[in-house]
Amino acid sequence: MIDKIYTNSAKRIREEFIKLHKPLDFYLYQLQQMNGILEATIVDLEKFNKTLNKKSKESAEKELHDRLLSTEEQQEKIYKALEPINKQLEKLSKEEDVLWKQIKMTYPDISEEDLIKEIQKSL
Repeated sequence: MIDKIYTNSAKRIREEFIKLHKPLDFYLYQLQQMNGILEATIVDLEKFNKTLNKKSKESAEKELHDRLLSTEEQQEKIYKALEPINKQLEKLSKEEDVLWKQIKMTYPDISEEDLIKEIQKSL
């Protein structure tokens, strides 16, 4: 019912989405680790705040700067790892939208529900 070129494109897009699933699981784990790091940083900063009056201004500034810089570096590392996956997901989403529009234009007399069923059969 639906031309093979469209179903093959749909299969390819779906396969690429599935391939991204495993790296996303890994990065979810990293984000959970980052959450733990941020929570630990909050606890450290609360302790730091309690001992602030016992430190010199320069010492306190350096310690605070070092802690915040370390947290920022860890966040940046995770962001850089996630950025290519996010770009790939956006690209696939756009491809999916374009493909769907092409299919609807090619088969205007078939309901969206029937088109979806046909595509799902081929996947």
